[in-house]
Amino acid sequence: MTETNRQPWTDLYEHALLELDVSKLPQSIRVAEAAIGGRLYDLRHDSDHHAERRSMDDALRTLRILRRTESGQQTIHPQSD
Repeated sequence: MTETNRQPWTDLYEHALLELDVSKLPQSIRVAEAAIGGRLYDLRHDSDHHAERRSMDDALRTLRILRRTESGQQTIHPQSD
């Protein structure tokens, strides 16, 4: 994904990753997940955008880990794909 066709979900995802205020982190994660979900919905009938779809899958996985870490579940178990 080049800078010219950067999708809004990427900014929201980065914001969640960089959120330092733990009281705002859960909301930042939810907003990023919703934006990714919206983009996936937009692409539901589109067979292209494979790289972006992989990026969104990675981002959702990372947000799940961040949520678990933020909520006090410090042990991170790798998911089997």
